[in-house]
Amino acid sequence: MHPQKSISMTCPTRASFDSKEGCLAGTPEDVIQEISNWVNSDGDDVPRMLLLKGVAGFGKPAISHTVAQ
Repeated sequence: MHPQKSISMTCPTRASFDSKEGCLAGTPEDVIQEISNWVNSDGDDVPRMLLLKGVAGFGKPAISHTVAQ
């Protein structure tokens, strides 16, 4: 296990959330379910950060908006 380090982060000034955004039909439900499972997990062994990565056009912003809703 890696020792946890305290990281100081500033809040983004231009970040926003648009409730009208979200996933279209056909968005990989398994990805959304995996993220939902991670968000709802607890315990000391659960990573505190999740990196959502994928090729252009994969729908990373749409997935992020759907999870945020």
